[in-house]
Amino acid sequence: MEDIYKELANNINSGAAINISEYFRKFEEISLNSMPSRESLIFYLFSCYLTDHLIHAKMLWKRIPNSLKGPSELEKVWEIGKLLIKSEHSRVLNLINTHHWILSQHIILMLRKKLIEDTKKRISRSYSSLEVVQFAKYLDCDNNEAVNTAGRWGWEVKQGFVFPCNIERQVSRATEERDVRLISQIVGYLEQKYHIGIDD
Repeated sequence: MEDIYKELANNINSGAAINISEYFRKFEEISLNSMPSRESLIFYLFSCYLTDHLIHAKMLWKRIPNSLKGPSELEKVWEIGKLLIKSEHSRVLNLINTHHWILSQHIILMLRKKLIEDTKKRISRSYSSLEVVQFAKYLDCDNNEAVNTAGRWGWEVKQGFVFPCNIERQVSRATEERDVRLISQIVGYLEQKYHIGIDD
């Protein structure tokens, strides 16, 4: 377990490509036979969060001896888990932004990136518009940063409101446009090959 935790930490710190799901499976297999150290448990919990295995994280926390649960970074990591289970993502982002992370300083950024992307998808599905102030609360940032984020995402900001683009609608529209192009190409090919017109 210790070797896996160190390997994961080194890969994250170096910026190497990481398959978190694979590490989650490794942590899971090894923890069945032994209780890992507090450091390894931190990375194990994060692997649960990053792969959306929140119930697994809850069961893991119950298995951890009380001797490892005292005030520590591990305890803070579990606070994140409790908030994720309740889908309180803005509070998770606030905890990430305000706590001084030591062992988790790099992997926490991976989780923050995932949560912001999840928040983007959720807002795009749920809102046609929302106030900048509310948008900033979702992202746990100030209004200026929220406006800049909306701009990077290609969302319109006007008169204190953010107008999200529905991601699913954009994908659907792109698929429809691709299908139209494909049909046009097929029709063009048939017309050339068999000298037929669409109205013949």
